[in-house]
Amino acid sequence: MKKPIWLSIQWLILGLLAFAMLGTFAGSVISSVVVSKNNLEKNYLIENQYYAQKLAATTDSLFEDMIKNLTTESQNINYLTNDSRKIHKELEFILQSTTYFNSAFFADKTGRIVASAPDMALDGTRLNSVGAKKSLEKKVPIISKPYVGVTGKLIMLISVPVFDDNRSYKGFLAGSIYLQEENSLTKVLGQHPKHENDSYVYVIDSEGNIIYHPVKDRINDNVTENKVVKQVLEGKNGNLEVTNTKGISMLAGYASAT
Repeated sequence: MKKPIWLSIQWLILGLLAFAMLGTFAGSVISSVVVSKNNLEKNYLIENQYYAQKLAATTDSLFEDMIKNLTTESQNINYLTNDSRKIHKELEFILQSTTYFNSAFFADKTGRIVASAPDMALDGTRLNSVGAKKSLEKKVPIISKPYVGVTGKLIMLISVPVFDDNRSYKGFLAGSIYLQEENSLTKVLGQHPKHENDSYVYVIDSEGNIIYHPVKDRINDNVTENKVVKQVLEGKNGNLEVTNTKGISMLAGYASAT
């Protein structure tokens, strides 16, 4: 009669050993999954930061090229003539030879538009916008913050001063970017692939205003309260796991342009 008891104990021990082994295996699998998930998230954060740095450099280079293009063009003698027809042709050349701007104009030192393109509808208009006032005041190359221009469109103004041979100030040459329409920023940054994890990119100016976002309604929103944006405005590069405005957890990489 003892044999069955011994056998039952034996099977109980084997059962406990088997359970312990399965438990150890299950714990190992769970631990492996957690480690794998953490490693995957870390890799995503690093990749996103690297990508953000590339895009920051690309955006920075784009604006530098805009300034260089306008600076070279501003040396054209036609801008000293105040002949609106000649200047209009030069402005058309700017728009046709590059994809930087949606429109362009030349304003004299009083802020009056002498000529504009692609049409001449703004000729003679006296400017009092933030961007124009800053260009007239500073007399240096300017990249404005977003504002509503005389056309009623949300724009960024890229402008350079125009001087004659005696370094006398004659006005400024400007290109406008229509932020809520197809523009040079959307052409460059819109190439970002929409991955299966719904990643996206956006760009802010130095005051925390969104100047590029795949959702156009977000453009010109001020997002300085975003903790990632705060890091960028301090000139930092890095990555963070954050929760966006919709309550979705995101793996964010960020970088500051010079």
